[in-house]
Amino acid sequence: MKRKIYAAVILAALALAFALAYSRGLSGEISFGGNCRYLSDGFFAVGMVILSIGGLMWVATTGFFDMMTYSVRFGLHALLGFFAPERRKPRQDFYDYKVERETARKKGRAWPLLAIGGAMVALAAVFLVLYYRI
Repeated sequence: MKRKIYAAVILAALALAFALAYSRGLSGEISFGGNCRYLSDGFFAVGMVILSIGGLMWVATTGFFDMMTYSVRFGLHALLGFFAPERRKPRQDFYDYKVERETARKKGRAWPLLAIGGAMVALAAVFLVLYYRI
């Protein structure tokens, strides 16, 4: 199942990269060296977006945002009494919340996105070198 999802991400990323390159000026009438410029633009932009999403997912699995989610969740209850996760369970302190989040957290989901984004940025660099060499 996960392989299908990542294959879909790769296909969508390639489609977006070629669509962006086409919108920038990619065409069959220009030489390959000229088209490398547009391919580099498309692959770099899409690769950086995917790389950034993968980076945020990786940081989120480390527990970096736990304090922010805790404060928003229980702070809203303090300000607006009707908006309450408290109805479901009694208020918990931060340590208990952090332990609960750590057991529920899924790790290792960001690495494929980091790899896909990194590969696209590397392809953008290859196309850029080809543009300046040809």
